[in-house]
Amino acid sequence: MALFFNLFIAHGKHRHIEGHSTVFGTTMNYCALRLLGMSAEHPVAVKARAKLHELGGATAAPSWGKFWLSVLNVYDWDGNNPIPPEIWCLPEFLPFHPSKWWVHVRAVFLPMCYLWGVRFQAEESDIILALRQVSRFPIVINYVLTFVVGTIYSRLLLH
Repeated sequence: MALFFNLFIAHGKHRHIEGHSTVFGTTMNYCALRLLGMSAEHPVAVKARAKLHELGGATAAPSWGKFWLSVLNVYDWDGNNPIPPEIWCLPEFLPFHPSKWWVHVRAVFLPMCYLWGVRFQAEESDIILALRQVSRFPIVINYVLTFVVGTIYSRLLLH
């Protein structure tokens, strides 16, 4: 009910009840409502879609948003930064080996590495095709809205 209330009142979704609407929150929650059976013409879906377009569209979502859209088979895997599973095969003495990451990071990135490695995609269905049609976004890897990032990427970090 909170999901429905926040999308209806704020016309978008955020990570915190007092926060501003974000592309990530609005995209993920719009997809969730549609997957749960909400019609694209429902007033909440229409307002959420308008807010998403106002925020720059799903292309402006951070990497986790693009990742989950790829898992849903709505976005192409080529639009994601690599998450190679081979990193887990590196020698453990290396300072950046995943065994040295914070436990919560490891718990998230291990399954993400697997899904990226096999390029997992949900089976195509009418709702997936409808979400793809709404999205119609190009493959863009490092584009994220500035207010989402907080700082501009350094040229050294971009490939």
